Amino acid sequence: MNFNTVDNNLILDFLKTDVKNITDNLNYSFDVLHENINDESSNLSISCNLHKLKSAISSVNLTKIRDFINTLEDVFSLAKNKYDSKKILYIKFIEFSVNFINNAIQKSKALNEYIFDEKFYIYLVNTAKYALENNDFSFDINNSVNQVFSNTFSNLENISTSIISDFFENYAHIIAKELDKKVQFHFKCNKDNLSNQLLNKIKTPILYLINNSVVHGIEPIAQRIKSKKSEIGKIYLSIIENKNKLIIKFFDDGIGFDIDKICKKALEIGILNRNKVNDISKREILNYVFLQGFSTYEKKDTLAGEGIGLYTIKQEIESFKGKISIHSKQNRGSYIKIEIPIN
Repeated sequence: MNFNTVDNNLILDFLKTDVKNITDNLNYSFDVLHENINDESSNLSISCNLHKLKSAISSVNLTKIRDFINTLEDVFSLAKNKYDSKKILYIKFIEFSVNFINNAIQKSKALNEYIFDEKFYIYLVNTAKYALENNDFSFDINNSVNQVFSNTFSNLENISTSIISDFFENYAHIIAKELDKKVQFHFKCNKDNLSNQLLNKIKTPILYLINNSVVHGIEPIAQRIKSKKSEIGKIYLSIIENKNKLIIKFFDDGIGFDIDKICKKALEIGILNRNKVNDISKREILNYVFLQGFSTYEKKDTLAGEGIGLYTIKQEIESFKGKISIHSKQNRGSYIKIEIPIN
């Protein structure tokens, strides 16, 4: 028996437990600050727990992550002197970074394994340093994951599917948190790695699918409970690569597409003739959601967009000579299947 291996595994288990507990405490304080940005006890708690997180990381000599947490402490100190609207951007960046660190550590298999890609680390550090050097920054949660993709994977030939899963999962949780929703992300792939070329084809459609699912599909907690569903919405993403094509299956257990609303909107904007309503199938009505600018969502904001999501997905897929199909059941959820030729 290799006792060094046993010791390292035990240390890693202790580290994972410590980091998770500290992150849970931080997330509680972040939630309070989203409601009251000037809550003194939460601000103090964040300062204390960032220091605890740095100490836990320092104990196992993960120096780069330790140094980054030290930078996060500086960013938090800077945020204290900002106006409320600007301060919340700093808090979101720190929250984003802390949860990404926790997520990576929880999935790490060895203490000597560098759990972040070097470029991702640089991206986060540079964002924080810019804030410190310029006494200001903007952090767009909608664009952050796409920027991370670009900075992290640009020079890599193959990317671990576990890392890819982390990005998609984190993005789903960020959007859900903005909307006070809860989601559980499930990912499956028949390969351990995907080529960068394939990832570049599918990343934008998948991010759009996740955004549409969390914003439009997954219901608010109270509504899910009223419908006798779990308060946590489920999102499932499957990527299957074979010799000839890539198959992406995406499902959520949300409210599904409202055929009546789609039909009403189609009539309003004149793409459906009132005399033909009874002659058109539900599948044909459902396909209207892929039209440019088509949306039944009344509230427009930075998360919901302007009805471009599914149109953009379809355009992306068809540009690769792929195809997309959609199925939905009211109050049961939606299922989307994408097929892309590999060659």
